[in-house]
Amino acid sequence: MLTSHQPVRRQPTRFLILLALTLLAIFFVVIYHLTRESMAYDEGWSMWAVRPDAPGEMIARVAADVHPPLYFLALDGWVAQIGESDMAARLLSVVGAMLGLATTYAVGSKLFDRWTALIALIVMGTSSFFVYYAREARMYSLLLALASLSMWAYWRWHHDPSRLHAAIYAISMAALLYTHYYGLLIVATQVLHLLLVAPRQIGRWLLCGGSALVLFAPWLPVWIEQVHLHPHGPLAQPTPTNVATVTWLVLMLTSGLSIWIAAPYALGRALPRALHHHRSAWLLLVLWLLLTPLVVLTANAFVAPLYQPRYIIGILPALALLSAYGLRHVFWKPLAAALLIGLVSAQLLAYPAFWPDRPHWKESVTNLIAARQPTEPTLTLIAPQSIEAYYDRQLGLRNAHTIDLAGHTLTPGDWSHVVDALDAEPSIWIVLPTNVGATWDIVTRLSRDRQVGYRDSVVNVIFYRFDQGRHAERQFRFGQLLHMDEAHVDRVEARPGSMVCVTMTLSALGTLGQEYSAGIHLVNEANTLIAQQDGGLDAPPIGQQFDTTRCVEIPATASEGTYYLHWVIYNWTNGERLPVLEGNGAGVFWGDAYVVGHVMITH
Repeated sequence: MLTSHQPVRRQPTRFLILLALTLLAIFFVVIYHLTRESMAYDEGWSMWAVRPDAPGEMIARVAADVHPPLYFLALDGWVAQIGESDMAARLLSVVGAMLGLATTYAVGSKLFDRWTALIALIVMGTSSFFVYYAREARMYSLLLALASLSMWAYWRWHHDPSRLHAAIYAISMAALLYTHYYGLLIVATQVLHLLLVAPRQIGRWLLCGGSALVLFAPWLPVWIEQVHLHPHGPLAQPTPTNVATVTWLVLMLTSGLSIWIAAPYALGRALPRALHHHRSAWLLLVLWLLLTPLVVLTANAFVAPLYQPRYIIGILPALALLSAYGLRHVFWKPLAAALLIGLVSAQLLAYPAFWPDRPHWKESVTNLIAARQPTEPTLTLIAPQSIEAYYDRQLGLRNAHTIDLAGHTLTPGDWSHVVDALDAEPSIWIVLPTNVGATWDIVTRLSRDRQVGYRDSVVNVIFYRFDQGRHAERQFRFGQLLHMDEAHVDRVEARPGSMVCVTMTLSALGTLGQEYSAGIHLVNEANTLIAQQDGGLDAPPIGQQFDTTRCVEIPATASEGTYYLHWVIYNWTNGERLPVLEGNGAGVFWGDAYVVGHVMITH
């Protein structure tokens, strides 16, 4: 397979059959268990964005986020024809992934030869990074496909700057920018390559780049507004630029096989051949692989938290082509074949290590619906863009007996009024987020004279049923280290400048090192931190009960309203909080903060 010494007349047909079989095999790898895992939060947001009630609303929703609109326009048309099930939504990403394989093959054929391109297709198509995002209803597989398409168009234009090639190149650049803003770094790679190998073509490139900018111009004001709305970068959890981040990126890109991928260059003539015969092409791949992560990680360190591994998926074809070039020129072809087979096998086996299962939203919603009687009321608080809202549309989480509290700004007394109206009900279900203070108010009220008959959680949403009968005290703990025995707040009303103290009675379940601290955080109803007081925890013997108190001063600038007190236990060396768990056994996850209670601030 790795040798080019084949009969010329029979090679094309055999090769096309091999290429088709390879694509088919990768397609089945990608769609295998395509719907086994639930949709993730970002996927739920995608499905909300493309379900507007009025024309233009979709563009407004996307414009309020941090991404450009091309993927969402495509998804809108796709689900209108195919449907919005898990399978239908993710199939569009599968199509994007297969186009990415095709365009990567086209780039490899242009830069080198079709055998190198085929090997690259195999390497990339079995990469865990590729497979994961080929199964996600987001824009990342489309970003990969358009990055390769843009490189193919650039290379054709670079060697034949005709009007047709210039037009194709300009359109590919514009489509790339309409898919993800980091596509600009792919374009920057092409400009840098041109400056290094053919600087006289820069004038012609400006015509192509200018045409792409004209095509992108209608969205440019929206992009500027998005930067203004989100000056601190994407809304995802920021990742610092450090050695650990870079190491993890390399591991993800290579499925932990970076040495294996580099080995062919030490076992053949790939490097000297590249420098002698394919210097310009090899330079393009190196720039393609390195420029985007270097720029993003640098900006992440000094400008804003802009780095997320998935944003740089557009460099994956460059890595696959560099790996394929090395394998293509290993001295002994059986060794090259063995390395390729080993690489493919190891990449597929490494998938669970790098991409753990997504949260089990669908399973939890399905189980709740199956356990709930048709007349049993359910209290929910479901934001329209949430993953719960998506599965509500798919499975019918809310029914005629559901009271949805979303959009209501009620005081704690109002929550009690809602619950009191359901006192006669034998069972009451709740599907509520734990990062909302009202949830803790509602659960506290239900726990006074009811017992928990059903419990589950996914990420920060709890699925509970409270039944009439014997009251059973809920048991909370912080990870496997501390049991929460009692919590006491010294006041429920306060004025700016006054102090509010919380005393927590805890029992040590495990050895608690000196690196742990406890803090009381005052937050408003939007979970914005207003004030805090933290301090170290002593390390009591296992089984010993102890009290610890934290007091927080109400800021003079605090406005009137309801505020909540969050108690957190965390490792001060890395900031990692202990999870709050409820119930016996493994426990049900309730987030990373125990909400002690609320404080009404008055002037």
